[in-house]
Amino acid sequence: MSAISHETTQAAREPAVDMSADLGERWQALHESAQEVARQAGLARDLVFDEAAEEHAIFANVSDWQQKLALQALEDLDAVLQPGLAALRAIEARGRDGSAPAQALWREFLRSRESILALIGAPDEASGED
Repeated sequence: MSAISHETTQAAREPAVDMSADLGERWQALHESAQEVARQAGLARDLVFDEAAEEHAIFANVSDWQQKLALQALEDLDAVLQPGLAALRAIEARGRDGSAPAQALWREFLRSRESILALIGAPDEASGED
């Protein structure tokens, strides 16, 4: 129990670190990766998140605990997207149709994106919900 209270005390003494810039950069990079997934999924329209470039600023207005959880969620999503993209590229390089796995990866991206936006209390314009 003392280890927990010591860690809590230590964390309370450390100054709050604004991670919003790093979160914004990661948010933007994930959307760029998602664009490639959307292309490989064969989605007819150009799935550009119009607000993605500005949307990353939403991380500046959230609490420290939300920033920490959002950072972990972004890292988790990246851990899914990057190997998925590598597999999709390999499928494409072999001249195979990778649209089905790309669509599954796209849906995973959207669900994760919605969860992150819900975590920080931001509306998800892509889903049409407020």
